[in-house]
Amino acid sequence: MEEEISLVLNNCYIDENLVEQYIDDKTTILCTHQKDVDYYNDLILHKKFPTEQIYAIPLETNARNVEHIQSWVNNKRFNHMQRVALGSLVMLTKNID
Repeated sequence: MEEEISLVLNNCYIDENLVEQYIDDKTTILCTHQKDVDYYNDLILHKKFPTEQIYAIPLETNARNVEHIQSWVNNKRFNHMQRVALGSLVMLTKNID
């Protein structure tokens, strides 16, 4: 079984150099670890867009008065899109109201 898995998944991992080769409008790079997603998204944004076009965007919420989730609501990691560029395609991977 391990050999079969290795045959299928052996070439799934790509490093930073390969990520740069795949940057185009038709390719979506999928990652299994959040730190890789953040790193590669940042790499791709800075490769395709000038720094002055990359922004952090606060997200609006209607949960400001829900007491038990205030630490979450006030955490910029959860209520901001950390890096987005004008003209970039965006896929939200978290449930955002």
